[in-house]
Amino acid sequence: MQKLLILLSMLILSTAHAQLELTVNGVNVPGITTSLVPGSSYSPAEAFADAIGADYYFDYAASVASFEYGAHILSVRVFDSPGTAARETNALSVDTQARASQGGVIVDGVIYVPVKPLVQALGGSIDYLEYTNTVVAVLPRAALTSAVVSNEGTYDRLTLTINNGVPFDSFYNETLRTLQLRFDRTDLQTDTSALSGRFFSNARVSGALGYVDVRLTLQDGYTYEVFTSPKARGYDLVVDIIPTSSNATLTNSFTRSRSVIIDPGHGGSDTGLTFDGYPAESTLTLEFATQLVDALQTRGISASLTRTSNTQLSVSERSQLGTGAGLFISVHAGDLSSGEYNLFYLGEAFSSAELDMAIRINAETATQSPDTNALRRELLLGLVPDVSLGQQYARQLSDELLQTGGYQQNTSDAAPLSVLLGAAGRGLLIEFSPQDLSSDSLVENLADAISAMLANGTN
Repeated sequence: MQKLLILLSMLILSTAHAQLELTVNGVNVPGITTSLVPGSSYSPAEAFADAIGADYYFDYAASVASFEYGAHILSVRVFDSPGTAARETNALSVDTQARASQGGVIVDGVIYVPVKPLVQALGGSIDYLEYTNTVVAVLPRAALTSAVVSNEGTYDRLTLTINNGVPFDSFYNETLRTLQLRFDRTDLQTDTSALSGRFFSNARVSGALGYVDVRLTLQDGYTYEVFTSPKARGYDLVVDIIPTSSNATLTNSFTRSRSVIIDPGHGGSDTGLTFDGYPAESTLTLEFATQLVDALQTRGISASLTRTSNTQLSVSERSQLGTGAGLFISVHAGDLSSGEYNLFYLGEAFSSAELDMAIRINAETATQSPDTNALRRELLLGLVPDVSLGQQYARQLSDELLQTGGYQQNTSDAAPLSVLLGAAGRGLLIEFSPQDLSSDSLVENLADAISAMLANGTN
C-alpha cells in the first residue's frame, strides 16, 4: 500500500511538472508557453499556422502577424514587450474588423500569438486538460453546401459554397489537364450529379476520409482561375474555366475590348455633393457623361453609360457593368479649382484619406461599408485579376489630359473602390471641378485623351 501511494505521488508530481502542450484538431503544436503573459497561452505563430493549415506572413514594418484561413484573414498586432501586449484589448482583427484580444509578442526573433482569441475567432473551442497538462483546441468542420455551374459567355464559372472557414488546396496536372480542389475537414451536403459545363468534363465530387475532393478535366485550349469570396461564415470558392488566350489579353486589356463604359456618379435620391451656382453632383455627372459618350462615338469608339437618367444604381450594379470593358471611368465632382482633377485606380489605399474616400463611395448607406473590407482583403491577397494595370492607365490618361487640354493632376492614388472591381485594372474614378464638368472644352479634351489611350495602349 505504501509503495502504491509513493507511485501515485510520483505520477502526480511528474504530471504537474510536465511540459505544457498544445494540440489543434489533434495536431501537436510545439513551443506553447504561458510565461509571456500570465494566464494566457502563447504559441509560435508559424507552428500555429502549420497546425491549422493557414498561410502565415509577418509584416515587419507594421509589426502585424497575419493568417489566411478559409478565405478570411486574421491579423494580430505584435509588440516587443509582453507587458504592452497584455495591456492591449483589441489587438486582433478578422477581415479588418477588430476583436477583443491581447497582442502578440516577439522574443529573440520568434513571433508568439495568443492561442485562445485566435481559436475563438476561427469559431473553435478550447479547453485545458489538467491531467495531461495539455491545451486542446478544436476548430469546426465545414460542409460543401452548394455547387453551381453558370455559363458566362466565353467561359464557365463553378461556384462552390463552403459554410465554414476551412483551408483548401488546389492542384493542376498539366499533362492530364485535371484540376483538383481539396477542402480539409469538410463534409458533402449537396447533390452534384448535374455538375457539368461546356469547357470541362469528368466532374467528380467526393466526400470521404474527412475531406471533400472536387476534380475537373479541362478541355484543350482552356485554363482556369480560382478566387474566393468570403462570407460572414465560410466562403464561396469560384473557379473560372477560361480560354488559354485570356492570359495574354489580361496583360493589355485594350486588345480584349475597345469598349468604354462611362459611369455618371450618384443618381436618384443619392444626389452627391452640392455646389453654389451649379446643379447637384448627380446631375452634373450625368449631363457631362452623356456628352462624353457622344464625343467618343463620333471618334469611332464604342461607348455607353451605366445610367441614362436620374436613377440610383447600387455600387455592385455599376461594377458589374464595367466587367469586360476596355476602359471604365466613373465620373464625380469634387471641391477643386478649374483645370485640376483627382484620379484614382483600384488598389489598396496608400493613406487614410484615400481609404476614407473609398468607404464613402463604396457605402450603400452612410453608416455601412462591408464591401470595403472584403475588397481590401482581395487586393491584399492578389485575388483581383490585372489590377496592376490601373496605375499604368492612370498615368497614361494624366499624360494625355495634360497634352490635350493642360489639365493638372491634383491627386493620383490607389483606393479600394468597389465600383471599379468589375473593370479591375481597367477602371478609373476621376473627379473634376463643377466648372469643368459644366464646360464643353473638358468633354472634347477628355474624349481626345481616351481616344489616344485606346490607340496607343499602355506602356
